[in-house]
Amino acid sequence: MLHRFTNFSGIDTSVPDDVALEDYYFPYGYRTGSWAREALTWAKWNGILYHGWFGECLDPTASVSRARTATILHIYLERILNHWFWD
Repeated sequence: MLHRFTNFSGIDTSVPDDVALEDYYFPYGYRTGSWAREALTWAKWNGILYHGWFGECLDPTASVSRARTATILHIYLERILNHWFWD
C-alpha cells in the first residue's frame, strides 16, 4: 500500500538496478508473490522494513501486529514523506 501511495503521489519509487530482494537476508523470498517483489524491495531499500523485526528474517506470510504497523507508518512518514515535502 505504501509503495503504491508513494508512486501515486508522484514520489520516485525506483531502486537502483543493482538492488534486488535477494540482496537482503530473505530466505522466504520464494513466498513473495511476483506482484509484491518490487514494493518489498523498495521498502527494504528505503529502510521501512528491516530484518530483525520478524526473527532473523522477513517472512511475507507472517502476521504483523498493530504496534509493528504503527512503527512502519512512522518510519515511512519520517523517511519518505518528510524528505519529499521538506527537502
